[in-house]
Amino acid sequence: MEPTLHLGDLVVIRSQSHYHRGEVIAYHVPPGQVGAGVTVIHRIVGGDEHKGFVTRGDNNHYNDPWRPGAAQIVGIRWGRIPGAANLFSRLRGPLPLAAFAAALTMLAAAELLKPRRGRRAATPSLKRPLVTADLQTK
Repeated sequence: MEPTLHLGDLVVIRSQSHYHRGEVIAYHVPPGQVGAGVTVIHRIVGGDEHKGFVTRGDNNHYNDPWRPGAAQIVGIRWGRIPGAANLFSRLRGPLPLAAFAAALTMLAAAELLKPRRGRRAATPSLKRPLVTADLQTK
């Protein structure tokens, strides 16, 4: 999908009731086809919901061999986070995932245990205020 999307981008998908030509969609390869079940992110270049959509990658000069219908479409591209998928793929092993979870836990604990600055004490002071007066009796 380059130049629109790049390898390693995290794509946020949102489902909707109808899809139209020009939208970037994520769909599952239809059952019975080579690659069945694989998720593909390509642009709709033709077709319709009843006969299936014609899709193509932005950097491809040929249409996809599959014709996904509304049942195979996961949703449209709602947003993307450049490079975020690379980070998540590195966290898939048990050791990196455990280290990441531990780091998040320590940050949360540090935030909860951090003393609050600029707050006054909730209990009143037990010291009496210093009052000076020059009292002269005549």
